[in-house]
Amino acid sequence: MYFILETELVVVSSTDKEVSIRIRESLVPSASQVVNCLNYYDETVSFCGRIFYSSSVSSSGSLSFTNAVADSDYRIYYLVSSEYPLHPITTESSEVQVTYLSTYNLHG
Repeated sequence: MYFILETELVVVSSTDKEVSIRIRESLVPSASQVVNCLNYYDETVSFCGRIFYSSSVSSSGSLSFTNAVADSDYRIYYLVSSEYPLHPITTESSEVQVTYLSTYNLHG
């Protein structure tokens, strides 16, 4: 499985008195972009990776993003791909999935 993690908000500039942010439209990247650690705009993302697993083994696990910024929202785009033998097999019809991650502290 290949994945990229992208922030919903991009800080454009910051001073002691104000912060300027840019909110982007949530556009799903292609399978090729995800495999190459790029977002829809062909920009390199901060978090990118792949996870190896076997469908014959039933297991669960967790994934940590230790450098994720607190009080932020992220989108995780991912797709399942075969490794043959050194490069992923994807096609433009490979479906990229999306899920959301929030790092807000709701418990004070």
